Amino acid sequence: MKSNTVWFKTSQSNEGDNNENWVVVFNRLKKIYSLISEFYTEELGQSIVEIETPNFNSIAKNKDSGEILKLAQLILVLAVQSEKNKEYIQKITSLNQSSQQWLMISIEEIMDKLSKVNDFSDGLIDDPSQHEVTIKLLKAERDELYEKKKELSNKLESVKRENIRINEQKKILEDRIRYFEEQMEVVDKLGKTDLILKSEISNLKNQLDLSEDKCQEMELLNEQKQKTIDSLERRIVEISKQAEEAGLLKEKMDEFDHMKSLLNNSEKIAARYKRKLEDNQHLLKEFKVNIIIIAYDNN
Repeated sequence: MKSNTVWFKTSQSNEGDNNENWVVVFNRLKKIYSLISEFYTEELGQSIVEIETPNFNSIAKNKDSGEILKLAQLILVLAVQSEKNKEYIQKITSLNQSSQQWLMISIEEIMDKLSKVNDFSDGLIDDPSQHEVTIKLLKAERDELYEKKKELSNKLESVKRENIRINEQKKILEDRIRYFEEQMEVVDKLGKTDLILKSEISNLKNQLDLSEDKCQEMELLNEQKQKTIDSLERRIVEISKQAEEAGLLKEKMDEFDHMKSLLNNSEKIAARYKRKLEDNQHLLKEFKVNIIIIAYDNN
């Protein structure tokens, strides 16, 4: 783990032995968890005692994926709140959409638990990492959806053009069939049979049937792509709204931090003036005493 090499240097040095028995793995996991817990407490000012502890016995013995996931979630949330959080957030946003969504859900799940079990000032988390992660992941997902929408829109235009071409081809076939059928009527009236003409008409009708099937297929594909685009647009609007709300919350938190900083500065200034006032009062008292002494000496 690179979040803080001072904290996790010891645990890193012993990694890599796949032949260890489960007891050694169990003890190492407990040590790592202890370091994680201390890091949350001392570096992030957060307690994880109320969050369910992973079952290290199941991990060490059976490589239980569910318990490994619990530990991974704690490490993930620790990473995105650490001093290298921007590096980790950038890596997360470079993943595909489904992976980003899964990670965001995992982060928010632990963040929600942390916000409930820890006493944050005015109910707000002092470190804005959670909101930065949320905003960046939402924007990354929105950008990916924009790209998908653009790609689908291009495909939809291509389908529409193909549909127009097939309909034009269908019209040509219908005109040719109509022409040949008129010729057949003339031949029939003369009491003659033109097998080649009949074969041509039959062939054209088969082509027409295929064109109609293709038209229906294209129309269905067109409808499906349009539905997908509509769904993407709704999701983009939803994500944009969520990102905006998260951004507004972050702005309020920044404003709160600024006000808190101003208040602290004001308190320091007030304390400084108070000390000066006390010093002045002390000097005034000494001055009065000196005046009395001088007056007494003159008498």
